[in-house]
Amino acid sequence: MSQTVPLRRPIRDRAIIRMVATYLVIAASAWYLLKELAPVLRPLLVAVFLAYIILPVQAGLARRTSKIAGFVLLGLAVAGACALLAALSVRSAANLVEDLPHYTERVKAMTGHVRELAERWPWLTDMTGDPANATDAGAGWLRDYAGTAAGTAADVVTQCLIVGVYLLFVLLGAAHLPQRIQSGFDPARSEQLLAVLARINVAISSYLRAKVLAGLALAFPATIILWAFGVKSTLFWGVLTFMLSFIPYVGSAIAWTGPTVLAFLDLEPGWRPIAVAILLGADHGLSAYLVDPALTGKAVDLSPLVILLALAFWGLCWGLEGMLLAVPLTVVVRIILDNLPATRPIARMMGEG
Repeated sequence: MSQTVPLRRPIRDRAIIRMVATYLVIAASAWYLLKELAPVLRPLLVAVFLAYIILPVQAGLARRTSKIAGFVLLGLAVAGACALLAALSVRSAANLVEDLPHYTERVKAMTGHVRELAERWPWLTDMTGDPANATDAGAGWLRDYAGTAAGTAADVVTQCLIVGVYLLFVLLGAAHLPQRIQSGFDPARSEQLLAVLARINVAISSYLRAKVLAGLALAFPATIILWAFGVKSTLFWGVLTFMLSFIPYVGSAIAWTGPTVLAFLDLEPGWRPIAVAILLGADHGLSAYLVDPALTGKAVDLSPLVILLALAFWGLCWGLEGMLLAVPLTVVVRIILDNLPATRPIARMMGEG
């Protein structure tokens, strides 16, 4: 009896080491596959989450017209929205390249004012460095940004086409998914899978519904502000603000920085660009602290720390598209973990409460 206890400890330690090694191999394999299959998985998942928004609309159109007519009308609407997004991206990139000399001159003028201040107060030069180097750096940054914007616009057009093709097939096959699950598994297993799928559908639908309303409440005032002050590419920034509202924390910072920098470069020096910055900041602040929590509520049920970790992981894996999908994917993972007895405590720890 005295030898049993010492024997059990090495066996238990080996089991723990084996389990940890298995989890590490699974995590490394999953990371490798996610990186390698990104060109296929990213547009596919975007199409799947777009289908959660489109399918209820399609059902409503089918009740008012017919199934075929509703599908055709919705397809035309989606194709028009993708074409509009692509056209806005290309037009905004072209305007940026066209106005690049003007913006370069504005940067030189701003750094000229800094140089004058540095001559009056020498300590300012020590803090900011050489203003001449700042001028060259600012002009180079604008050229790089213009080239990046042109490349991004071309990539947006390509991604819209790929997502549209995936979306067509997802919409065609969504109605037959329950029958395929029932025919592929035994009754008990298929019932369990359909229950998990139903929970995922409810969670993703409620999250997307809340985020669409919150995004509209953020993007509409931002578009009015930019239009009222005469900032260029107003509609593009409004659409981009709506899309970036689906990325917690980071999206709001990007949506505020872009049009604010453009306002300082495009508008005449004075109170107007400062007013744009303040009003846009107030709009994003109200959305982050009042509108978004009120509309979203418990639709996500994820702790802020889990959301930050999800943004970091999916952003590192898939870039901006990964950050866009981070919260819905994490919601799906949490629901799956909650339905497995071995991982249910992990799912509970991921919750907000």
